[in-house]
Amino acid sequence: MTGHVDGPDADTPDDETIRFELPLGIAFQAFLDAQTHAFSLARAVGAAIQDHHAPPQEGEPHTRVKFVLAGIERGSVRVLLKPDKPDAVPGLSHALVEGMAAIAERASRPTYFSDDALEAASKLARIASRMPGALLRNGTAVAPLTVKVAEHAAEVLERDTTTEYGTVEGRLDSLNVHQEKQRYFVVYDALNDTRIECRFAYRIPLAEVTAAVERRVAVHGQIRYKSNGGIQYVTADALETFPAESDLPDVDDIRRILGSQR
Repeated sequence: MTGHVDGPDADTPDDETIRFELPLGIAFQAFLDAQTHAFSLARAVGAAIQDHHAPPQEGEPHTRVKFVLAGIERGSVRVLLKPDKPDAVPGLSHALVEGMAAIAERASRPTYFSDDALEAASKLARIASRMPGALLRNGTAVAPLTVKVAEHAAEVLERDTTTEYGTVEGRLDSLNVHQEKQRYFVVYDALNDTRIECRFAYRIPLAEVTAAVERRVAVHGQIRYKSNGGIQYVTADALETFPAESDLPDVDDIRRILGSQR
């Protein structure tokens, strides 16, 4: 539920500053992770507002608004985020804070909340919900960061996605085995260099994955698509590693092979 802020700390109506508050005593790594997700959330909502007010022209990609650390206030761990070009994202702080408050109430997609925004909201709330008093605020509204935000955001994402069996190709860049049931590696798409998370658990031997790092691969599995058509993640069940360039025959090798067949 949103609340109101009065007094000299309140923002002016055109102020796009977002205050992200956490309680004192927070573990440093949790603070860093929460701050990362808060920036991601602001960027995603800001991008949707920017596209709405000034749609990108064909062949001319948007120069995205960047978010800067506008300050840190005392009393709690209160981080101030602000876009470097506020005029390009009018109403951002209200759309973000009031959207988060709406997600806390019900599992529905607020205006300007893309799949990327919902993913960031869910991750931020998962961390912050373990800290009483965690919230987002602007000059007039407050959104508590509770477990309900995480659950409702995840529910909307689940409802709006589709899956199909298929294959993605690209360069296997890194892997993470911190959580055994959610072990994943990252592939960068061969066509547009987008990041694709491939969750493999124990379906693929770890040695097979580590041997493929920095190699071009094909990943077979259930591809989960976002509502905008992008890939959310792949539940991988098979990995095919292509030969390294050094292992491929060169021109002289091909000539010798063809010559030997005459």
